[in-house]
Amino acid sequence: MSQGKIIGQMLTRIVRRSSVVSIRQTKRFISTLQTKQEIENFVNNSTWSVKELIQQNDELMKDIQIDSKTIRKMLKLSGLRLSDLTQEREQELISSLKSQMVFINHLYKNEGERKEIYSSNDSIFRLIASDHIPEEPLSLDKLLKQIEDLPNTIDPEKGEIEGSFAIKDINPRNDKFFTIRTK
Repeated sequence: MSQGKIIGQMLTRIVRRSSVVSIRQTKRFISTLQTKQEIENFVNNSTWSVKELIQQNDELMKDIQIDSKTIRKMLKLSGLRLSDLTQEREQELISSLKSQMVFINHLYKNEGERKEIYSSNDSIFRLIASDHIPEEPLSLDKLLKQIEDLPNTIDPEKGEIEGSFAIKDINPRNDKFFTIRTK
C-alpha cells in the first residue's frame, strides 16, 4: 500500500470520527453535564484511541528489534516497578513500542541526511536540545581563563544572584575560612 493512500485513509478516519464524536459530544455535553463530577467523568473517559487511527503494519514491525531487556530497562529508567510486569503485559509493551518506532521511522522517512543521524542514535536518545549541540574542545588556555574568571561569574542555573549573600562576609576578619555559631 502506498504512503499517500495510508495517509489518506488515516485522515478520512480522523475527519469522520471527529465530526461524529464532536456532534454527539456537544449534544451530550450541553444536555447532561450539570455537576463537577459529571464534567470530571466526561473528561476522564476517552472517546477515541490511537489504535483506531494508525493501522499496525506487521511487515515493518518485524524489522524493529525490541526485546524484553529493552522494555525492562525503560521501565527501570522510568521509575516503574518491574514486579508488576507480567509476560502478557511485556509483550503488549513490546508491540506498542514497535508500532511507535514504525510511526517515528515513517516521520523521518523522507528526511535523508537526518534519518542517518536518527537511526545511528536510536538506542540512546535524550530530548534535551543542549545534548545534541557539539561543544568546542576545551584547551588549557580556555580552562585557565575560566578559572581566572570564576570568582567574578554568576551562574543563575545554580541559583546565584548578583549582589546576593557571600559566605565570606560572615567572618570579615578571616577570608580563608568561615564559622557559623548557633545560639
